[in-house]
Amino acid sequence: MRVAIPDADLVQWVNNGLVNAPPGIKIIEAKLGGTHGEVRANTVGGQVHHMPADSVNLLPTAQGSAIWMYTEHHKETASNGRGPRAVRYRANQKSLIDHGKTDEAIIEDIKDVNRVAPGLYDISIRQMLKKYRRSQ
Repeated sequence: MRVAIPDADLVQWVNNGLVNAPPGIKIIEAKLGGTHGEVRANTVGGQVHHMPADSVNLLPTAQGSAIWMYTEHHKETASNGRGPRAVRYRANQKSLIDHGKTDEAIIEDIKDVNRVAPGLYDISIRQMLKKYRRSQ
């Protein structure tokens, strides 16, 4: 049996606690943050939210930093959609990236996700940042 949970520290803690568990039980880390390709391949439903937006991040879609989100929350993010607010937000993100400030663009996206759902996506964001830092 495989059970996915969303954090490597929890995986280690749970597996250490399963010393006397029946054979065949292993807990694995759920991939809720990382590259868009990784997150989409490991989740069902919801939306995979690029951070920064796919249209401005200069990477192939599958390689951009992203987190999994509930669809209703993804719709509320500042970069989502075609309205003037989203267009301005993405233009600001592009300007940051064009000036070598991708870290700042990601920080803005993290603030925005926390505006939409405070604390809910902390583990996903942590996973995404771990992957992002390794790719630098």
